[in-house]
Amino acid sequence: MTDDEESILVQMNKGFQELRTLILTVGSILAMLMAGLNEVGFIDYAVDSLLDRVEDDPDWNPYLDDCEEFWEVESEYFVVETDVVFNVQAIDLNSCNNVHTILWNISLGGEFHEGVSHEFRNQLLFTDRFYDLEEGTHHALIEIMNGTIELYDFRIIDFELDESEYESAVYGCTDYNATNYDEEATHDDGSCEYPDAIADDCDPAVMVFYDAYAFWSNNTTLSTAFDADVDMECVLNATAYISVFDNTTGEVITDYQLWFETYHYDWDYRDVNFTGNQEDFADRTLAVEWVLESETGEVYAEWVSEVG
Repeated sequence: MTDDEESILVQMNKGFQELRTLILTVGSILAMLMAGLNEVGFIDYAVDSLLDRVEDDPDWNPYLDDCEEFWEVESEYFVVETDVVFNVQAIDLNSCNNVHTILWNISLGGEFHEGVSHEFRNQLLFTDRFYDLEEGTHHALIEIMNGTIELYDFRIIDFELDESEYESAVYGCTDYNATNYDEEATHDDGSCEYPDAIADDCDPAVMVFYDAYAFWSNNTTLSTAFDADVDMECVLNATAYISVFDNTTGEVITDYQLWFETYHYDWDYRDVNFTGNQEDFADRTLAVEWVLESETGEVYAEWVSEVG
């Protein structure tokens, strides 16, 4: 072996030793970093967040049971003096729990109303009102189309507006089965209210915290999130009261209210971000309190956690 060849081998061996040292150093840094992130709960939070996002998405979860949506549209109308009120409901009879929006149009006598629904699952009810109609026969066309649903449906409604009839009318709920039935009402105005069909299954309702997190995701964003286990048998409506406070003095720095519905899931995940400057709180220990309350003010669950 020549001196040049031996020199090349020595240089290569030296380079490999330096590369090995670099790999070991980077590995040690990553191990310490992962340990630190695990200590503050970030890894669990990230994993849970990822699962929440993909486990019900058929594009990501090949083991998700296929659910074929079956949509039905129902409509009703109520003539109230010189106005008409339309109630329209879209229902997925198979309750696939997918998030959707819909587009809708209602035309009546040359007047045209349109709208886009909020996001919903399984069932949507929307109401629209036309004012100051003239006496006589009226023709209305209601259309529901697309949004995020492969759905087109329409209803044609003809009705009569008789001035002599509404002058003597008493408006209210005329359905005996409604909780606000009015025995003196002669004309239904669409105000009937009905008991929750699943109320008995939800008594007592069950909603408990599975986990909750709070950490600075960057210098100006305090990220909070909670995961709650709920009663699989019923739809629970709840309000989450989220408070960020000084864990030493008890001073509330900021708070937020979040209303949500659980859609028959056995868990429900929500996250809320607060904007602030992390340096302003460098010498303070912050904590976050989550309180879940029912519509009647009953406290389902409470959780307090220090900000990581």
